[in-house]
Amino acid sequence: MNNRGMTTIELITSFVLASVVFVILFNLVLSLKDIYMDSGLKTKLLIEQANLSRSINKEINSSKTITNVKSGRFDGKLVEDDTKYYTFMFNDGTSKLLSISQDKISFDGYVYELTDGIKTEDLSYDNVLVKPLTSCYLLVIDIPISSDLLSGDYGVKVIYRYDPSLVTIEL
Repeated sequence: MNNRGMTTIELITSFVLASVVFVILFNLVLSLKDIYMDSGLKTKLLIEQANLSRSINKEINSSKTITNVKSGRFDGKLVEDDTKYYTFMFNDGTSKLLSISQDKISFDGYVYELTDGIKTEDLSYDNVLVKPLTSCYLLVIDIPISSDLLSGDYGVKVIYRYDPSLVTIEL
């Protein structure tokens, strides 16, 4: 640098260096923002998953015994939409309704709102014989919940031990 100011080469070099530093810092800020958004969504999904799972398991594994699990609505209300209904009937005459639609899942007053990018599919179930030559089975219910933005399954899995001579499963 001479006494009259900066040369054109020095000016271009300092501009290029400043631009490189700015691009690196901008990319760092964007990646930190993505990490923050992903962790926030993951936390929300895990909290909702735990609350819904706790609500279903508390009712299903209570002191009451399930006598019937049916696909459909049996409370006398007629609803015409794309919602899937599953009714859990208990030995004390009460029943609980699980409903699954594109925008929410609800069970016994607890509503799990599915926000943009979060989707669910119809539940799947499986009857598993625990011990051969016994009447001990497990009903395994899986409600898949996934996100377009995150990998992994954030669904609810419910396991209920039952005797098939006392419980009717009609899913």
